Amino acid sequence: MRSTDRCNEHKISSPDKPFTDRPESTPVSLDWLCHIVWRKWPIILGLCILGGLCGFIIALLYPQYWKATALIEIGKVANNPLESASYTIDQLRDPAFSYTLLEQLKQTDTEEVVRHAKRSIASLQVRELRDANIIEVKIDGPSPEIAKKLATMIFNYLRAIHLKKHDILFDSQRSRYEEVKNNISKIKADQMNLHKLKKTVVLSTEEGVTEKLLLIMILVAENDARIRVLKQELFGLQEILLPVRTFNTKLVTAINVTETPTFPSIPIFVAGGTLVAIFLGLIWLVISRSNSEPASDLS
Repeated sequence: MRSTDRCNEHKISSPDKPFTDRPESTPVSLDWLCHIVWRKWPIILGLCILGGLCGFIIALLYPQYWKATALIEIGKVANNPLESASYTIDQLRDPAFSYTLLEQLKQTDTEEVVRHAKRSIASLQVRELRDANIIEVKIDGPSPEIAKKLATMIFNYLRAIHLKKHDILFDSQRSRYEEVKNNISKIKADQMNLHKLKKTVVLSTEEGVTEKLLLIMILVAENDARIRVLKQELFGLQEILLPVRTFNTKLVTAINVTETPTFPSIPIFVAGGTLVAIFLGLIWLVISRSNSEPASDLS
């Protein structure tokens, strides 16, 4: 009993001494990582090369896609947009638009092109440019030609929809323009008749000539005032119908297609493969270190 008590007293009186026979492992630190990188740089360099090579091979195995960009200005009538840019963007994101576009492609292209186009339409990028009634459309394609074709089809789709609205509004403005012109012509013809009547009345010897002349002058003045108002309206309609103020949806610039594939990006894949290889290599070194410490303790 006394020997047991002495052992317990010895353990209590030695708080700095660990209770286990194996010392605690040193935590992984930045200094240790730098030391490992310095000592194991050939292995890490090899991992970088291997990871970059794997990323390069994976990038080559992926199907390539080119990106087409179209700047589309929404049409106007009387300097007012046919519809808002946000509404147009919602139309392009509507599943009905995807269905219509794919049905058109099925009539002219192969199943492989339609399959790639389905993926491209799903990743369609549309945004409104700031302070302008212009939208930017970006779409991918398995070749530069198909990417440009898809962007052109999107533009033609919008142009066909907007053309109906444009024609309705334009025809109403045009019909009003023709109506105003005809009214001016009629009033001018009426004015000529009044001037002829005025000459006849002046040469007349009948009574009441003064009253008749006064009435004719009043009618001429009223017609002049009406002509001035109609001419102002006609001028306004002429400005509205100018191509600058009234036009259908159009391309701001030609559709631009990238010269090189935008996906997969070989530099990004190579860099990603390198980083993954370095990360896995460091994890392996940390695990190896943690496994080697118990072995050294047992020895």
